[in-house]
Amino acid sequence: MSPVVTHDGVTIDDETGEVLGYDEWRADSLEKVEWVLEKMLHRETTLAALKERKRALDANIDAMILAEQKALAGLHRRFGPDLEQFARAELFSRGARTKTLMTPFGSISFRIVQGTVKIVDMARAVAWAEDEAPDIVRKEVTPTDLADSWKRTTGTEPEESPLLLVTPGGERMYVRTGVAK
Repeated sequence: MSPVVTHDGVTIDDETGEVLGYDEWRADSLEKVEWVLEKMLHRETTLAALKERKRALDANIDAMILAEQKALAGLHRRFGPDLEQFARAELFSRGARTKTLMTPFGSISFRIVQGTVKIVDMARAVAWAEDEAPDIVRKEVTPTDLADSWKRTTGTEPEESPLLLVTPGGERMYVRTGVAK
């Protein structure tokens, strides 16, 4: 529809309600001020409703994402060992020089990764290091320094330390479907 002129020279789009222009119209009476305030109230309530709708949609989508992440983790837990066993056997049977099994729905690959050492309890780690290996204490104790000092001072492996979580190095399996994350 075409714009219409209403209420003392205000040009309003009939479809959207958007004010398109004014013909020297002024809010100079109680009736006109109330008309402007009514329009502002309508815009503010519409804006608030849209913001609430966006918040609710975002919350719902976040819940859906979390559910899918849990379902995917369950598939990895349930079928990870099977995928690894099959992929290794299949690659071996093919005499493949590659460490990746490709399918139309994704790939299973094997890569060598370095092990990691993480400090489980920083406060206890710093307290221990201050007593046993003060030379490594800075503002923070690095996992590698703590692991080395633990081994040197206690004669035991870092895996036995309650201060460290040691993930051994070795071959890791990666499953990719081609979807960007």
